[in-house]
Amino acid sequence: MRKAFRSILKVAIVLGLLISVISCSTNGYIHEQTDSDGDTSSEGSDTLTLPVAPSNLTSETVSQSTVKLQWTDNSNNEDGFRIYRDNSLIATVGAGFTTYQNTDLQPATTYRYAVRAFNQAGESEAATCTVATQNPPLNVRLDYFGIISNFAEDDWDGPTGEIQLVAVITDGKVTEEVYLPPDRGVFEMWDFKVCKLNQPVFHTSSVGDFLKVSILAYDVDDQDKLFQFADMGEAMGIPEAKLLNLLLSFMPQEDDRIGYYEYVWYPQQNWGIGQYQEEGNEHLRLWFSIWSDTEPPLISEPPLLPDVRIQKVDLPSEAKNMAGRLIKTTYYHTLTLVNNEPIDVTIDWKVSFMQGGEYYGWTPTSGSVIVGRNGGVATIRKDYYYVVTGTEKVTYTISYKGTELESWSGTVNVIP
Repeated sequence: MRKAFRSILKVAIVLGLLISVISCSTNGYIHEQTDSDGDTSSEGSDTLTLPVAPSNLTSETVSQSTVKLQWTDNSNNEDGFRIYRDNSLIATVGAGFTTYQNTDLQPATTYRYAVRAFNQAGESEAATCTVATQNPPLNVRLDYFGIISNFAEDDWDGPTGEIQLVAVITDGKVTEEVYLPPDRGVFEMWDFKVCKLNQPVFHTSSVGDFLKVSILAYDVDDQDKLFQFADMGEAMGIPEAKLLNLLLSFMPQEDDRIGYYEYVWYPQQNWGIGQYQEEGNEHLRLWFSIWSDTEPPLISEPPLLPDVRIQKVDLPSEAKNMAGRLIKTTYYHTLTLVNNEPIDVTIDWKVSFMQGGEYYGWTPTSGSVIVGRNGGVATIRKDYYYVVTGTEKVTYTISYKGTELESWSGTVNVIP
């Protein structure tokens, strides 16, 4: 009896396990199988399959910070779509959606997007596209300009002081040419003078592939030419007004140019957006601002100072205290200046000695010197004596028309 019961029990267990396996295979979810043609199939009448991938993903650049995506929904069993940007999940939308707008992007930047349909079985393959946001709008304003000198080597009449600017700015799409003053008048400018302009010279709603700023300064006071034309016109019976227009059409002339500035920005330089100050070359100096769709930056009035520097100062490393001695031993100091401007510049200099708040000197401690143009060097050599033992601080300062350019300090060890 026991053996028969055990046999029945074993048969019941085997039948139970078999029924369980059959139930799992017919009522549960199973994974898809893909045949050699790429088609998917599954076993069982209630199997959940992966959704079919979306297609035709396209992008539209709405602005410098917004991109609109659109795709075709090819599935009827998705729970929604997941949107990825540069391999990171950024959004999820519901079933049946076929558009998405991505905001808060950086201007002039390329992004790669992917869209996948999903349900409880997983994600489909991705539809992908690459898109670049618009370049930013751009404004250029010329704030100030300065003239170092408008005196030409071959101009025996000397500086005239009547200056005209021409600004040519392009971004590869738009080019603007602006005469300053706008009425084709002149600025009365002489050596090292700054003039305030606050003049907008360029605007574009979306900058192109580059930004090139070119600004030229001309000396346009040429009364001699005007008188020659007038005399010639009178002799030939040509109205003076017509001759004047003819003269103006030829001005400014290339040989009247006294300064030129040019700079080019490219995308990796962020288009120069934000306050930008750049010195020109030759006799011209410029200060201008570049900004995007925000308020233009404020710029304070800049000084126009010559590029003259202290090249070196030679001091004695050690000196004797000459206090109370009848014969004073002096020690030479040598100050060397260098001028990087295209004209000669007169520089004021001074030297001070300080130990405990007192000053000491033997020969004059200040003066002026003319430093030659284009890297010219001026050397000032003076002798001094020391009357206090210890470490003496020596300071040299150079200035231009009352404005300090640079200072230098060193020490001398004064021994008994």
